[in-house]
Amino acid sequence: MLENLEFFLGRLRGLPHCRSMDLVAEAGGGFCLSTGSDAASENWAFFPASISDEGPVRSALRFFETCGLPFVWPLLGDGEERLIRLGLREAGRLLAMNRGCDGLGERDGLRVAFEPVGDDAGAGRWADAVWFGFGAEAGAPNSFSALAAEMRRDGALRLVTARVGDRDAGAFLVALDPSRVGVYYFAVLPFFRRRGVATAMMREIVRIARVEGRDRIVLQATPSGVPFYQSVGFESLSEIPLFSTNDDVF
Repeated sequence: MLENLEFFLGRLRGLPHCRSMDLVAEAGGGFCLSTGSDAASENWAFFPASISDEGPVRSALRFFETCGLPFVWPLLGDGEERLIRLGLREAGRLLAMNRGCDGLGERDGLRVAFEPVGDDAGAGRWADAVWFGFGAEAGAPNSFSALAAEMRRDGALRLVTARVGDRDAGAFLVALDPSRVGVYYFAVLPFFRRRGVATAMMREIVRIARVEGRDRIVLQATPSGVPFYQSVGFESLSEIPLFSTNDDVF
């Protein structure tokens, strides 16, 4: 799972819209990544090892202070005391989950069609669907729409919009690393929740994984999303504490 997260964030590092900086320490590498969003969850300090000294943390704090943006540090090893000492606090937890690519049974619900994003106009609609589906006001900020337009040009990232009739009902992104599919930006618009749209979206993700020859699907679930993912066959792997200077990380 962590390999796919690192893969996904690494793809974002290559986009012109994003800013990044390497974090190098005795215990291992890592990097900071800013997408330019005001949301902490869109800006990452990724360090795939225990924190053996304060150097990487201080570097991350300087980087995001320069950007003027909040960020999250998913703690993937030991080092909680160093984060706390430098002013970060645990603001939430993600649950790493995975499932195989066995199918999901058909069920009654709305008829859902899927539209891969193929141009910048479609990327803008996808961004609006994700933004609204995540509980924000309708209309994604320009920074997120620009990010979506750049992500859709990366062949390892697939942006897909779910539609019911002539209306957008949900959206998701899959990151195709060499051995698995990672799910990101999985969002259903309020009017279409509890009507079978999320399950149809997951069924489409399983189909994509099979077509692309991958045998595992991985994601990081927020607490509110865990019951749904469990209902469609995902199993828990590990909790990931999220440290931040911001209390709003979901």
